[in-house]
Amino acid sequence: IFTMYFLFGLGMQRLLETKAIADAFRYILTLFLLLAGLSQIWDGLRLRAGRHSIFRTDWALPYFRAGVERGRYRSYFLIGALFSLVKAPCVGAIYLAILDLFSASSYLAGATYLFFFNLGVVLPILLLGGGIALGMSPKQVESFHKNHRVGMRMATGLALLALAPLIYWQMI
Repeated sequence: IFTMYFLFGLGMQRLLETKAIADAFRYILTLFLLLAGLSQIWDGLRLRAGRHSIFRTDWALPYFRAGVERGRYRSYFLIGALFSLVKAPCVGAIYLAILDLFSASSYLAGATYLFFFNLGVVLPILLLGGGIALGMSPKQVESFHKNHRVGMRMATGLALLALAPLIYWQMI
């Protein structure tokens, strides 16, 4: 995830150096932020009402388990791709907003900021994996996630909605 997001970001930073592309990107990004924010809030409201999340992935688990048990490398790739898709609503919109901000700085400065942002994205995953490896129960992790997911969805959605006009009016 770190490597792919970092390489994608470097490529996007180069692309955004063109003013016309950067302007079009700003409009697309604003729309994406609004849609992502609304989807997070809608999902939070669904969860609060006791309904299933719109971001469910449990339907795919039997297929991935079967592929992993057979040692199929494409199953590992698909698991990583699915994880990236699940993670995209959490970090994707903020990531794109940061790329827009980086387009105004030098390539080296943007690459440095992007490196630290990506490190921040993967650090919780590494810490969580380390905690589980050192004896933290996966049930404890799942319990925390389940007990706080509505709040996390609502906070993410509101943050994305607040970010959209700031990007559109180029305040950040």
